[in-house]
Amino acid sequence: KPELAWLGSITGPKRDADVFLEDMDRYRRKLDEAGLDPLLELIRGEQRREHESLVD
Repeated sequence: KPELAWLGSITGPKRDADVFLEDMDRYRRKLDEAGLDPLLELIRGEQRREHESLVD
């Protein structure tokens, strides 16, 4: 709905990071652990920044 579009634009990146991290076990089963760690660090940092921007 158009009246809620602003909410999606604000929470979208945080939600994306949350969903990725929720699926981490599935990714770990498919990918090499060592190759996944840098990506995991990147996503967690993005999640932290997005969360801080929502709180401010």
